[in-house]
Amino acid sequence: MLEFLRNHWKSITWAAFILLLCGIPGNQIDKVKFIDIPHIDKIVHTSFYLVFSLLLISENNSLKQQQKATLKAILIAAAISISYGVLIEIFQKFIFINRSAEFWDVVANTFGFILATLSYRLVNRITQGYI
Repeated sequence: MLEFLRNHWKSITWAAFILLLCGIPGNQIDKVKFIDIPHIDKIVHTSFYLVFSLLLISENNSLKQQQKATLKAILIAAAISISYGVLIEIFQKFIFINRSAEFWDVVANTFGFILATLSYRLVNRITQGYI
């Protein structure tokens, strides 16, 4: 268990960050709205899951040092990232206060995963194997 936490602390921390922000009551979000960009929430969802998926791919990738991604790492990231995105939406519908589930949030989350998969090699090269 300790080794798992050591290898996955980044994605676990990021998942907690996503949960925290997505759990903020909806009436509190309107109070901190300082940027009025249409569909900014979809950009935020895509960004959250882009980072989350990059971390998941990296943490499960045995070819990180060769700046490649294994199919196994991508499939693990897909399963976790997309499932977590759906779970957060379910929480927003049934558990979190003044929040609602949106199909397009799940689409934005999935798009973030797709972007992570397509950009992993470049990001890995730029970060010199850190991601």
